[in-house]
Amino acid sequence: MMSKVLLLTFVFSLTAFHNGKGLAALTGDTNNVVNDGPCDAYRLPDTTEPVRHRCEGETVHGRGDPKLEGFDSVVRVLVSGLEDKPGNIDKDYVYEERNEWLVVKLEKLILPSRLYKFTVVFSGILREDYTGFHKYFYDSGNHSRWIALTQFKPIYARRVFPCYDESKFKTPYTISISRQRQHSALSNMPLKRIESNQQSDMVWDHFETTKPIPTYLVAFMVSDFDKTPVNGDNIAMHTRKEYIEYTTYMMGKAPNLLNGVERFTRIPYMLPKLDLVGIPLLNAYSMENWGLNSYEEFFVTLSDDSQTEDKIQGTMTILHEILHQWFGSMVTAPWWDNEWLNEGMCNYLNYYITSMLEPEWEMEESFVENVHQFALSWDEYDDTHPLTFAVSTPEDIMNAFDTISSDKSAALFRMLECVVGEDYFRIAVNKYLDDYAYMVAGPTDLWNTFDYVLYDFDYVIEDGVTINTYMDSWTKQPGYPLITVKSTGDGCYNVSQKRFSLSSPPQNTDDIKWFVGLTYTTET
Repeated sequence: MMSKVLLLTFVFSLTAFHNGKGLAALTGDTNNVVNDGPCDAYRLPDTTEPVRHRCEGETVHGRGDPKLEGFDSVVRVLVSGLEDKPGNIDKDYVYEERNEWLVVKLEKLILPSRLYKFTVVFSGILREDYTGFHKYFYDSGNHSRWIALTQFKPIYARRVFPCYDESKFKTPYTISISRQRQHSALSNMPLKRIESNQQSDMVWDHFETTKPIPTYLVAFMVSDFDKTPVNGDNIAMHTRKEYIEYTTYMMGKAPNLLNGVERFTRIPYMLPKLDLVGIPLLNAYSMENWGLNSYEEFFVTLSDDSQTEDKIQGTMTILHEILHQWFGSMVTAPWWDNEWLNEGMCNYLNYYITSMLEPEWEMEESFVENVHQFALSWDEYDDTHPLTFAVSTPEDIMNAFDTISSDKSAALFRMLECVVGEDYFRIAVNKYLDDYAYMVAGPTDLWNTFDYVLYDFDYVIEDGVTINTYMDSWTKQPGYPLITVKSTGDGCYNVSQKRFSLSSPPQNTDDIKWFVGLTYTTET
C-alpha cells in the first residue's frame, strides 16, 4: 500500500513589476487588510511576480493523515525604504478568507533590486475530494491500491501550497518527489536523476525544470501504474496494471494526433515528453497538465472492436488535451474571463484536425450538430452571458466553464475561418502562437494578429471593419441575431437583424447589433 504521509517543501523566487509601486504598496495593502477589514479586490496586486519555484515532496509511513508542510520564497523589490526597527519580517500575518490571501506584515521596507528570502511553515491535509493534491484508493484485482495526484485547474493549487494562483503568473518549476521503491512518480517534465538511500526503501525522483508555467498546470502523481511507450520515450501511456494491455488502440493513434497538431501549428511539440495517463477517478473527464495529460481511463482503454462513437469520443478527448499544450500551456490566457479563447480554439481545431486524420467520420457535419446547434440552444434566452464577462470570485471562475465558453467560442472560430479563409486563418493562428510563445495573451492579441496578417496580404473583409471590431461584436455581448431577408419586389432585398430570443416576454434588444457575413445564391 502507498505510504500515507506526504511532506512537501516549496521554494520560489519573486520579482516586482516595474510600476513604481513595489513592496511599499504591498506593505500598505497589507496594513489595510489587517487593520481595516477585508479588501474588496479579489485579484492579487501587481507589485510582485514569481520567477522560479522548487517543490519537494516526500512520502513517509505513518498512521496519521497525509500532510503537506513547508514553503520558502525569495523576493526582489524595486522600491527602497528602511525603518529603524531591526529584522526583516514580523510574525504578524493574517489569512484573508474572502480573497483567499495569506497576508504578511513587514517590519520594515527593504532595499530594491535585491533578493530576500521569505519562509512560510505550514501544514495541510492530502485531500480526498479530487481537487488540489488528493489521494484515493481503487480496486485492482483482489487488492485496493492507493494513488496520489494533482488537479489544480482552475484554482486548486492554492489548496496545496502558498502560491500566486493566477494564470498570468507563469514561472519555471523544479519538482522532486520521494516515493517507495515499488511505486513510480510522474511530473510535467522527464526524470532527471534518481537518488537512492541504501538504509531506506525510499527513493527521490528529481525532475527536469519546466518551462514557464501557470500554477494550474503544475502536476505530479505517485502510483504503481504500468507504462507502455508509444513513440520511443517521447509519448507514453500509463494506467493500472490490469488495463495496460487495453491501451493499444489509443497508443497507436496518439503519435498521429500529436503530429496533426504540429502540422497545423507548424510548431513542434515543445517538451521532451508527453505522458498520457488513464485515471480510475478524475475530477474532470480530462486535464491538460503540461506534459502530463490525465484522462478518465475509459478514453485510453479502447480497442479496434470498440463502437465507432466510443472511438470518436476517445480520439477527440485525447486530441483536445494535446491541443491545449499549445493553446493554454504554451500561450496562456491572463485571466479566467478569457479562458474561452483557448477552450474554443481547442474545441474547433479538435474537429478540424480529426476530420483530416479520420475523414470517414464526417466530423465537419458532426460539428454543426454537436457544437454549433448546441451553442445556439444555450444562447437563445435573455439571461445568457457574453463570452467575455467579469470574473472575480472563485464562484465566478467555476461558472465561466460552460457551453457558451466551450461551444459558442468554437462556433465563432469556425465563423472567423469562413470570413478570412482557411489559409489566412491558419497563418494568423500560427503567428499568434509564435509571437506569444511562453507568454500570456488574450483575445485582443489574437484579433490584432489577424489584422496584421490580413493587412500584409492586402485582404479587406469590409471597409473600416477590422477583425477586432468584427469579433468584439460577437464576444462582448450575449446572444445572436435573427437575420430577416425581405424582397422588395423589384429585384432588391432588405436585410435586417434582431437578437433572437425565446424568453417571454423578450427584453428590448434593438440596440444590440452584430457584424454578419452573408452569402447568397441565385438561379444563375
